Amino acid sequence: MNPIEHKGRVYRMLRGSDIQRDGMFLELFDSKENQLFEAFYSDSTDEMQFTSFTTEDVPFEIIEEFLRQARILLTPIENKE
Repeated sequence: MNPIEHKGRVYRMLRGSDIQRDGMFLELFDSKENQLFEAFYSDSTDEMQFTSFTTEDVPFEIIEEFLRQARILLTPIENKE
């Protein structure tokens, strides 16, 4: 996935499958490789969960883009509006 740049700060996202939790995840990392967020879509419950691992300020535009990408990349096609 392409990195996201905002006012000189670079963020990257990682998407993967989690067999044990039966779903897909999208993670956001800062330039120091600290994990900031995780969005997880559960195939068994058809629900999306968001977890923040940081107390640092993250620009609102980055949060918006992360959540938008999570909706696009993690949910099944029939659930997209």
